[in-house]
Amino acid sequence: MAIGRGSRLGSYEILSPLGEGGMGEVWRATHVLLGRPAAVKVIRPQSLGPAADPHAKTLLRRFEREARLTSTLRSPHTVQIYDFGVTDDGDFESDPAQSPFDWTFARTEGVEVTRDCTTTRSGECSLRIIFEGTQNLDFAAASQLTLVRPGSYRFHAFIRTQSLTTDQGIRFRIFDAETPARLDVTFGQFTGSSPWAGVEHDLVVSPETRLLQVQVIRRPSMKFDNKIGGTAWIDELKLEPLDSHSSQ
Repeated sequence: MAIGRGSRLGSYEILSPLGEGGMGEVWRATHVLLGRPAAVKVIRPQSLGPAADPHAKTLLRRFEREARLTSTLRSPHTVQIYDFGVTDDGDFESDPAQSPFDWTFARTEGVEVTRDCTTTRSGECSLRIIFEGTQNLDFAAASQLTLVRPGSYRFHAFIRTQSLTTDQGIRFRIFDAETPARLDVTFGQFTGSSPWAGVEHDLVVSPETRLLQVQVIRRPSMKFDNKIGGTAWIDELKLEPLDSHSSQ
């Protein structure tokens, strides 16, 4: 996700740069609702390594532990931690970094997954999935890891479809990235042609879950005419906390 003056990271509006280092940047910001000044440290997704590198998860867990420990300190010589988390690029405004904590697009025969800066619900770009009608696909078109705290969350996104064939179209899946048995939900079913439409789903994250995998998927069809064709666009995809416990 590209960060700059006027960007929003959760409840914070970015104002101006304060400094940068080898792995990230620090920005002056303000809490939109409270009007409280803050400094926001952003770790670049590229610094975490490629999406297939398990070392990235280790780095994220280390960052989480440091943030939790620092938040317990009360001293005039240390900073006070108000919040931490992982942001997503749910509006697909920038090219994905090669990191599991940014969007990873599938490269599979019979489908093209890319950003489209000509068709959007808002902003300048959306996610576009073009099915060539040659395969009965079972795959995740796009996926992303996100750090969560226990509590209630609401997923919402907008989707548009054009001539999506077969009885199995675009769906969404959210699951515990480390132990799917804790949480694994699949919802939505979008086929045919339709204008931009919203989709929402509420879920509860248990204390054992730290990492969620969010995916845009297509399941295989059991019918004779099962090779999917057509196009889908997705925009404004977000996973937001519904209670104060999960957002602090």
